Amino acid sequence: MARLASGTMTLPTASTASFAQLSQDAGTLTGAGTVNVINAFIWNGGNLEDAANGGVLNIAAAATATLQGGTKNLRRIVQNNGTMTWTAGTIQTGSGGVLNNQGTFDIQGDLTYIYNLGGTVGRFDNFGTVTRSSGTG
Repeated sequence: MARLASGTMTLPTASTASFAQLSQDAGTLTGAGTVNVINAFIWNGGNLEDAANGGVLNIAAAATATLQGGTKNLRRIVQNNGTMTWTAGTIQTGSGGVLNNQGTFDIQGDLTYIYNLGGTVGRFDNFGTVTRSSGTG
């Protein structure tokens, strides 16, 4: 499994990096390139940046993505084609960050998705299935 625990990983324009498994605990994923996750993505915290320049994180149709842990800053385009489960932590967005769901997105708890990072308002675009399997609000 590839792991971004601190520091910065930059993908230049027209570049692509593919990972069977990727985990981000902290640090920053940035650049105008594309990151493809084939099997599993775990987002515990840190920054996904560079939506303004077309930076994309693709979650493959057969992949799972788990959003857990602490605060996550979304300023990148995240394309979910698989199964994404949000279990903990706040998602802060801005600078054009987009979570584009074309798969399944399951919210497990009373969680917060908020625009508070400035710049172009972030979005959650749903073309798949969103469920909330637990929580009270």
